[in-house]
Amino acid sequence: MAKKTKEIQITMGDNELEMFKKAAKDIGGDVLDELDNCPGFIDTGILAVNYIISGKFVGGGFAIGHMAEVAGENAAGKTLLGTNFLRGCQTYGGIPVFHDAENAISKDFAIKASHIDPKRLLVTKSDTLEGSFNQINRTIRNLRGEKFNVPLEKPLSIVYDSIAISPSNREFAQTTIDVEEATQSQIKEAGAGVERPGERAKICSAELRKLNSVCFKNNVAMLFVNQLRKKIGVMYGDDWTEAGGGEALKFVCSIRIRMHSYKQLKDAKGQTIGMNVTFKCKKTRFTGAHKEAKNVHLFYEKGIDPFGGLLELLINDGRVIQGGGGNYTVAEKYSGGRVVKFKSSKEENTVPVETLLDCPALVDATSPDQIQYYVDMFGDAAAAVSTDIAAEVDFLGDE
Repeated sequence: MAKKTKEIQITMGDNELEMFKKAAKDIGGDVLDELDNCPGFIDTGILAVNYIISGKFVGGGFAIGHMAEVAGENAAGKTLLGTNFLRGCQTYGGIPVFHDAENAISKDFAIKASHIDPKRLLVTKSDTLEGSFNQINRTIRNLRGEKFNVPLEKPLSIVYDSIAISPSNREFAQTTIDVEEATQSQIKEAGAGVERPGERAKICSAELRKLNSVCFKNNVAMLFVNQLRKKIGVMYGDDWTEAGGGEALKFVCSIRIRMHSYKQLKDAKGQTIGMNVTFKCKKTRFTGAHKEAKNVHLFYEKGIDPFGGLLELLINDGRVIQGGGGNYTVAEKYSGGRVVKFKSSKEENTVPVETLLDCPALVDATSPDQIQYYVDMFGDAAAAVSTDIAAEVDFLGDE
């Protein structure tokens, strides 16, 4: 017969609590109660995505002082999420940086879709993986150091697009010589040499270990854009894998997202105007992982709907009560005790803007003005969901 155990509650007086504080100071540590590992979050411009990675709709997003990864298929909208994130940094009052290893950023598209202020966005480039990490470290060092002395209250947000495309110094050195015609001494002098197993993964592992501490100490929100590739010969389970960063990137990132586009959006003329995107949270240190934001509409000309993917998340969290016939009711805790109903469907997976303005607490806002910000900033994409889409068709291959 198993012995019964008593639940023991440990209580401490003021003297003991003071002892913990003094001990923490003496050993150069902190008391957990006073430790702030995340001074804030940078908005993604998509309330549902904010929630699945940070546990907050309004006020959530990518964590300051931490590294994150977004991986997706070809043309899944990864760069657009990155520029949305940098727009969020501008709104926060921080310094946004786009490290463009893939020549991916378009000024016109970033302005049109993410409403970036191009005069307040730094863009850097490097040919190689080692050069990219060096450039990122130098950017942080110069902005925070004596040269510019940007205070920690202004977060730095850096997007590296993409870690999958950057070659190593050795690989890039091969472009400077004719490998077939060059002698072994010429190849060695150029730094090309023989390919080493796991070369790029080892470089990332070494660099990420250092960058992790640098980002935390300097209040940097770092986002790595990555590519998804199909594994060969996988019959069961997940057949996708990230192309860059090796295993190290999975461990050091506090947030990891995958983007998948399953449907194309067609207008009345049959032209493809966007995609229906699902965001899957593979890892987060700030809320429960493995949540999904489904049916988020991305428009090539108007950006991403900030209110897409909300309904299912709100139902699962008990903030919205599902009725019959497409009727839904806001839980009294979030409606101020009033009866607030609205029409929607799980297929649409959204909540009317009017309901959000009437019940801002539903998405963690403290006033309608915080909802109005998303309407003013990304309202064209939100409106296009009901005005521009004539059909959604399955996304086939590289169409």
